[in-house]
Amino acid sequence: MTSATNEADGKPVRRGVSSDSLLLAIVDETPESDLAVRYVALRAQVWGVQVGLLGSVAPSPASGAIWASVDEALGQEELARLELRLAKAGARVQAITGRHPELFLRTGAMQGVLLDLLAEESRISALILAAGADSAGPLISALTGKVLTKMEIPVVILPNSLKEWSDEALAALVK
Repeated sequence: MTSATNEADGKPVRRGVSSDSLLLAIVDETPESDLAVRYVALRAQVWGVQVGLLGSVAPSPASGAIWASVDEALGQEELARLELRLAKAGARVQAITGRHPELFLRTGAMQGVLLDLLAEESRISALILAAGADSAGPLISALTGKVLTKMEIPVVILPNSLKEWSDEALAALVK
């Protein structure tokens, strides 16, 4: 990931927390996504910052010209499901914070999409992720490996055991 630089002096722009900062959560089909969305909304409410929600549709592998229309239809269905998930997550954030989150809908593998977004969007000041019940998952595994050394923002990883906590109990963690 490349650092954002100040056009005037060429020095790296430091990501800080201000009222226009974004706390970012990933929205996908996993149950842990809901935990990350709840936590990011509660943290944003306490800190007075904005929420960003990122969803990605992985492109389907090309299966040949004969199947192109089937691939396209499946891709459109997956995109529609992701849009619905983002809308539901956005409504949850708005119910907690009173503000609609910024939604990022991208195409590509999540790790690459995430790193690209972080390089493009200097307002993102933290990434909130939640681990699954059985494993950390591929994104967390990647981000806690060599990719973490390239990250310029804090990465908060929530244990799966917090998914049963009430919003009030989760909010107590960020106060």
